[in-house]
Amino acid sequence: MNRKVGRLVLVIAIFAGGGVATAQDPEPVTIGERLPIRSTQLDEMRELVISTPPGYETGGQRYGVLYLLDGPSHFTHVVGTSRFLARTRRALPLIIVGVANTDRGRDMSPPRMTPPSGEPVGSGAFRRFLVDELRPFIDEEYRTTGLNILVGHSLGGLFAIETLIEEPDAFSGYFALSPSLWWEDGEFVDRLAAAPAEHPLFDRFLYLAIGDEGEQMNAPFTQVVERLTAHAPERFTWSSGAFPEEDHGSVPLSAIGHGLREYFQPVRGASNLTGVTDVATLDERYDALARRFQIEMGVPEMLINQLGYALLGQHLYEEAQAVFEANVERFPDSANVYDSLAECLENVGELPIAYDLYEQAAALGIANKDRNLRVYERNAARLRAKLGIAQDH
Repeated sequence: MNRKVGRLVLVIAIFAGGGVATAQDPEPVTIGERLPIRSTQLDEMRELVISTPPGYETGGQRYGVLYLLDGPSHFTHVVGTSRFLARTRRALPLIIVGVANTDRGRDMSPPRMTPPSGEPVGSGAFRRFLVDELRPFIDEEYRTTGLNILVGHSLGGLFAIETLIEEPDAFSGYFALSPSLWWEDGEFVDRLAAAPAEHPLFDRFLYLAIGDEGEQMNAPFTQVVERLTAHAPERFTWSSGAFPEEDHGSVPLSAIGHGLREYFQPVRGASNLTGVTDVATLDERYDALARRFQIEMGVPEMLINQLGYALLGQHLYEEAQAVFEANVERFPDSANVYDSLAECLENVGELPIAYDLYEQAAALGIANKDRNLRVYERNAARLRAKLGIAQDH
């Protein structure tokens, strides 16, 4: 991507007695980047904060995108939650795109009337920016799958609901956290309750969340949940969460994790390795996931690697070797797949081949600036000594 961006970094240093407890300079932990873009629809600049999943820069995998309204306010905790859930196989890894606001009321408030010109105003104009400008830009600049989730809080939650009603195909999933359903005397309570029967929402997902926020917020929320429970078509997928320990401002911290787990429920079952002895089984499960979420996706490298080590721990060496070899074939640019296959072959006594693979892992680790480079180099050095091979200088 040929563009100038600003980095969002978190630098962690450990201090003891006033001195730094490390012999090396601290390295920045980068969670994302800032990117200004020009909107023709809004006739102004907008700042984005964008985070890609770990391994994005060195891999070729495509990812779904979470579009986060009020982005700068929620970026860090949403990135952390998304990465944690992906690492624990409770969700798919996501690109996070936080969108900053210049005039929040203008952007997210439903227009009370359409002007004579017919041009979109208020939330309509902002929606055109998201759908017609921002999404195509992200799809062009990043490796995306077509899965898109819109997350909004408060007035942003109302905007997410309005978008689901007005343009259901705009996003795959809609998260409305503490939505301002009191707007226009509760107009959107009736509109949302009726929407699943009036629109083809069967392949869309709605998540609603609320805290302990007082009668004005909680009463219309309860009405919507009750009406959807009683009357929504069986094929309409939705879920809700109530967090009485949270207030209006803190709801997103608890709700985003719950909402992602609800949306990605099938992922946990597909990633369960109990009784699995080959990659073909995982392929079948992930093919089903791809159909469920209408995206292109394959079994992640990490999950195949975990299956290989699970089989290795059971002394199923042939099965483990086949799994590790499949990972090398699918992810030839990853240093870790060669290191893992080498460990398997070392266990069965194929030391010269294992040594060559350790060396290949180390070489790729250098090229990719892999954080596990020292592990690969130590493994190669250990087997080199065992085989009595002189190191080249």
